Amino acid sequence: MNNGYMYAVSGGIRLFSEVYKSLVSLRKYDKETPVTVVANHIHKDVKFDGLAQTIVIEDLWNTKHHYSGKFKALLKTPYERTIILDSDTYFLQDCTHLFKLLDYFDFSIAKDYLEPWQEIEGYYPYNTGVMVVKKNPKVWNILEKTYRDMEIGFPIKAQFGNNDKKEWIQGDQPVFSKQIALNDIKIYELPIYYNFRPSVPYFLSWSKVKLIHGRGSPEELENIGKKINERIFPRIWFNGEVLYGDYLNFFKKLESGYGRGESRQWIKDGF
Repeated sequence: MNNGYMYAVSGGIRLFSEVYKSLVSLRKYDKETPVTVVANHIHKDVKFDGLAQTIVIEDLWNTKHHYSGKFKALLKTPYERTIILDSDTYFLQDCTHLFKLLDYFDFSIAKDYLEPWQEIEGYYPYNTGVMVVKKNPKVWNILEKTYRDMEIGFPIKAQFGNNDKKEWIQGDQPVFSKQIALNDIKIYELPIYYNFRPSVPYFLSWSKVKLIHGRGSPEELENIGKKINERIFPRIWFNGEVLYGDYLNFFKKLESGYGRGESRQWIKDGF
């Protein structure tokens, strides 16, 4: 099969229910593309019938590292092009066009500016909650090395807070990001519109948020989507609110047919 979505899940009803919620939001906009849920068991209270196929790998999470199972599952994808998602993701729009990115790139993923690890100064890790993956030898080499290093406890230095304390961590994002830095791969950094985390302050420009990465009820996540996408002006998302500032008055003027020459003078005058 060519294109497909994937989730990797374990544990109890909370994570299975999150996957179900994400699947329902996905199927609102894409009813055709196949979806595979890889799990270590079938949960008796959460069924994905009609939404996705389930592949059971009983030892999926019998790993030394908690997050290794995600990479173990991805290495078994039945698709040539895979969008793999965390359970706490929620679709606001169709995202099937992301598969087309792999006509030009091997991999697409957003940055994670909250991750403290910077073994290479200025090089922030990638967020593995939404990944667009092409099945080819270069990518598989990185995935296999990431899985291997996480399983052997590959040490990664991290800087926590503003102090000088160094810790040794084994998170998936630092290990995975280091493998990207060490290997030759053509990667495209996904904009925040495809990995929007409501707990993080953002500046957004002329696009709508299409995919939320965060927890909440469907009603809460839909409300976030309505709020952030209500007006497609340059805007700031901060603490659950959308701030337009002087941008709003400026673009209202432009919408009303304000002349081009006058607009330039207005900008010069500071709105």
